[in-house]
Amino acid sequence: MKRILILIVLMLAGCGESTYTAKVEQQADSTKVIQHSETEDVFAQLSKAFIISEPEGRLLNNLKLITDQQAETIIGAYETKFVTGPALDPIGLPLNGLSSITNHQAETLGKVRYHPPKAAYYCTLYLNGLTSINEEQAKGLSKAESLELNGLTSITDEQAKSLGRVEDLYLNGLKSISDQQAESLSKVEYLNLNGLTSISDQQAESLSNRSFLELNGLATISNQQAENLSKIGSLVLNGLTSITDQQAESLGKAESLELNGLTSITDQQVESLSKVEYLYLNGLTSITDQQVESLSKVEYLYLNGLTSITDQQAESLNSGEGLEENIHQNNRYHLELNGLTSISNQQAEHLSKIGSLVLNGLTSITDQQAESLGKTGSLELEGLTSITDTQAQSLRKIPLGLVISDACYDVVSRYMKFGLTKASERKY
Repeated sequence: MKRILILIVLMLAGCGESTYTAKVEQQADSTKVIQHSETEDVFAQLSKAFIISEPEGRLLNNLKLITDQQAETIIGAYETKFVTGPALDPIGLPLNGLSSITNHQAETLGKVRYHPPKAAYYCTLYLNGLTSINEEQAKGLSKAESLELNGLTSITDEQAKSLGRVEDLYLNGLKSISDQQAESLSKVEYLNLNGLTSISDQQAESLSNRSFLELNGLATISNQQAENLSKIGSLVLNGLTSITDQQAESLGKAESLELNGLTSITDQQVESLSKVEYLYLNGLTSITDQQVESLSKVEYLYLNGLTSITDQQAESLNSGEGLEENIHQNNRYHLELNGLTSISNQQAEHLSKIGSLVLNGLTSITDQQAESLGKTGSLELEGLTSITDTQAQSLRKIPLGLVISDACYDVVSRYMKFGLTKASERKY
């Protein structure tokens, strides 16, 4: 009797398991059908679209899987349709929803370009949903001019060799790289490795010949690394919270330098960094008069962390005699002070001598300030909540362009027909 009961239980269990398995398989099949239907809808809309912009980009980015034929269809669309985006900034090819691709798809997608080519933009291929690729896929994707693979946490030396052919490469998911990989990636013109928390002196030397390098994951660097990295045209080290005087001396040789993680700095360090043409110190919340005097030598200066400045500092920061002289001499041309929520009339007058001035933190200005600011070469006031007709007439004198808040656009547009941009429509 016990044997019979056991057999019955086993048979029932088997039936239950079969039923469960069937349900799982049925659900999986249903999911595939839904995904297939959604994918077909995307390609139907893509074929009907006259241009490829944000709506089409969102549809592409939500795709979970595609066939080899569909990959070719996408590339065909990019070859025949105009690709654009916010403020005419093209969207690239966003396919971050894909978690895997075939070798053929890698080969196909790597060929994506804008047609006609856009001189100021790469056509970026976004594949941040991939967590691994094989050597053959790395070869195919290496044909892209700009590629994001931020989902990869490791790559092989062979893959690094292939990816080193990409001109603009994002591998921010990598936690470490070998010396051989650093050597291969040194061939990339614009390289982003923000996931690295440390590098060796040898790796810093290998990576030093780039036009652009981002290493925001580094919290510290050695003096030798600072010396090696200073050879890079544009260097981004926003993870550093402090530097030594010797490092500042080395980093001062870079053409463009971002150190937005620094919250304080010494006078000597500022003097060394003042040799940089494009300098970003947005983490500083205060500066001394001596530091401002040194920074007056920087042609493009970003100090968006400052919430206030003195009249004397404003005078030091202008470092020029107006727009024309700033253009023809190596004086201050661009200054960003977006942390300021108000300025004095005297500060406005001093800052008016700067060629390109960005004050997006201001919510209001006086008539006198508007008259002064109207003397700048170009001006950004995206934070203004209101403006008078008198102020608008003063700002219309700006020759090289005014970016104004949406709230004030209609008033200013009555007097300024050319060179005026609404903040929400600006092209970054």
